[in-house]
Amino acid sequence: MGYVVTSVRVKEDLLREAKRRGIKISKILERALEEELRKIRLERAKAAARDAAEILRKINVEEVVRMVREDRER
Repeated sequence: MGYVVTSVRVKEDLLREAKRRGIKISKILERALEEELRKIRLERAKAAARDAAEILRKINVEEVVRMVREDRER
């Protein structure tokens, strides 16, 4: 896995204080980006599950059982 260099605009006073306190800004930004992506992926997975549930609600279970039994008999 490679790395790329990116830039971000930050308020001057925040940057000065972060440096003074020894905060590794790149690590903070990387964690924040990972967390945001995790949230987006989770929301998309939830939406996909809702869509699948909606489709599955429309399926008549008795009809599927009947079709499987018929198929087994062949």
